[in-house]
Amino acid sequence: MSRKPNLLPNKPWRRPSIPTLGPTCRHFREYLGLTREEACKLLGLSTPYLFRIETRGQIPSMELLDTIIDGYDLDSGQRRHLRELHAPAEHLEPVHELRHRVTTNAAQMAHLRDLESLGVLGAYVDQMASMLACNNLFRTAMAGIEEAGSYPVWLFSSMAKEVVADWEHEADHCVAGIKGVLGRYRAAQQGHGLLRSLRNTKEFQYRWAASIDIAYGRDTNDLLRLRDTVSKVVTAYNFSHSTESRSVLLYFGFPKDDAALHLS
Repeated sequence: MSRKPNLLPNKPWRRPSIPTLGPTCRHFREYLGLTREEACKLLGLSTPYLFRIETRGQIPSMELLDTIIDGYDLDSGQRRHLRELHAPAEHLEPVHELRHRVTTNAAQMAHLRDLESLGVLGAYVDQMASMLACNNLFRTAMAGIEEAGSYPVWLFSSMAKEVVADWEHEADHCVAGIKGVLGRYRAAQQGHGLLRSLRNTKEFQYRWAASIDIAYGRDTNDLLRLRDTVSKVVTAYNFSHSTESRSVLLYFGFPKDDAALHLS
């Protein structure tokens, strides 16, 4: 499993799409540099059976799925992703319903203002990082994000490339997170809309094809560095989130006192 080809989005199962179990298994196998015959020898499966899993929608038992997971030596995010693809998709309410629910909730809107008074960026988002409401600090730090309506859509915009100091890293992490959430909520309207917005973006396409990383959440030590486009000052934020409901998350970013610097 040492051969790792430079995968390009030239095959249907490598192009951005709502994840399903079979094509995802195929993408993982090809990323590991295994032919189908080599994988079957490793896993103790027949070649026709693995072919049916990867291309014909055959759903393996959980025991067999665990055999694939262990045989490919997948990490915790990849393991979770395949298991969620094996399970029924979870329901996610449409964005307009969630946005109305948040913006008419006086306590939640007051909480955004309270965070701002403490110098903290705050925003309510759904599970796919669609924007529901945010405070002025968040709006200013990520200029144009409300118009984009979604953190991933904003991140792959020209504006974000001026604002996000570690854009390449953030783009990689974003794609890994999108894969995970699309697997869990693969029937949601937001997922189809998100892919319509991004699937023709070359940088998104290639990141989707070239990696099998799956992310759930953000490491609190992984700082998000945002540049003020006028002053050129970069401020690092420690981003975290809390679950407000099954579908709504509160994201908040605390500026690091020692992490602001001036870039020429």
